[in-house]
Amino acid sequence: MPRNEWADFIAAGGSECKACGQRMLKADGCTWTHVQCGSRYYRRIKYGDDGRAYDNGRCPDCGAKPGHYHHIGCDMELCPVCGRQLIGCGCDISHYVERPPARKRDK
Repeated sequence: MPRNEWADFIAAGGSECKACGQRMLKADGCTWTHVQCGSRYYRRIKYGDDGRAYDNGRCPDCGAKPGHYHHIGCDMELCPVCGRQLIGCGCDISHYVERPPARKRDK
């Protein structure tokens, strides 16, 4: 990408998150809170809750602010199932979800 196009891209907020649709460098973080692994839903780990926030700045990969969820595909996000790097951990993460479905209550 030519330098002037790159500058315009960054000024526009960078890439669009595949889940929440926000521009990664303008949003505080992704709004999708859970991942599905098998039949269970797990709350995603927020940037900084893993002890790896850098000087209260944004995530160096996806731009999430401390206390907010990483954007989809971020190299820094940890798997809530196994604790390893989410994009390469091998857990069967089938979906990112905005919120898990409501539990059925027994009557």
